Amino acid sequence: MSNKEEPKEIKEFCRTILALSENAQTDIILFDADIEKPQDDDLIACCRQPVYENVLLFLTTMGGDPDIAYRIARYLQEKYQKFTVYIDTYCKSAGTLIALGADEVIMADTAELGPLDVQLLKPDELGERDSGLDLIHALGRLKEVSYDVFEEFFMTLWLKGEGQISTKSALEVATNVTSGLLNPIYHQIEPMKLGNLYRAMEIAEEYGDRLNSRDNLKPDALHRLIYGYPSHSFVIDRREAEQFIFQSVRKPKEQEEQVALHLHKMRQLNDDKDIFISHVTKECLENQDENEINKRQN
Repeated sequence: MSNKEEPKEIKEFCRTILALSENAQTDIILFDADIEKPQDDDLIACCRQPVYENVLLFLTTMGGDPDIAYRIARYLQEKYQKFTVYIDTYCKSAGTLIALGADEVIMADTAELGPLDVQLLKPDELGERDSGLDLIHALGRLKEVSYDVFEEFFMTLWLKGEGQISTKSALEVATNVTSGLLNPIYHQIEPMKLGNLYRAMEIAEEYGDRLNSRDNLKPDALHRLIYGYPSHSFVIDRREAEQFIFQSVRKPKEQEEQVALHLHKMRQLNDDKDIFISHVTKECLENQDENEINKRQN
């Protein structure tokens, strides 16, 4: 698309946002970025003088800092009577945490939330992270294997011993064999890393519990989001969200879909850079029109 066409696209985008804002009587915020500093400060600064009592947040993110996510969601709850989140494509990790604070969640056919698992830095890889769920599920599997190994050795010794081996002796042998087989694996688990993981998951649970002040979560939904999914990339689509996560979740209306479509185009125009827009007003469009007229006259 040529540079001459870009102002036209931007103006059309703004008009679409403004039309939805006036019809729905809601402020509109467009957030397509990682959740990190200074996004929370920028959003708070833009919302200090709301136009309406409601807000609709178009949220696209792969996640980020849960502290920043909590601060954004908490502020929108306090500032507006009704807080709605629109998810068009991906809204992962810390993005899901923001959605927990909403009164209503709108999910397009292409929308996907993600689990609230913790991302841990790999010790030998710069900037790369592992999912905290990997360690949780590994520990769970080790526990199952430990029990199975112990039971198999104990029952084999006790039953096949035909009374020649006492229960106490069978228990001691089974315990020693199980320990000898699995201790090398358990020794690879770093206590500090495990402690940091559980502390981070407790933080996610506390944040989620506080953000559910609007009571939009189903029973046990928070526990499911933190512990119930097998991987960080697990797709939570609208059907899953309706069934297990949110009390109020729906398909988008046509006018809402139009804004999402324009947001996708804006992302392409912006070379896939972060997008953060709030409070599009008539004055913005009038100023843009005036600037264009002045350029032509000059």
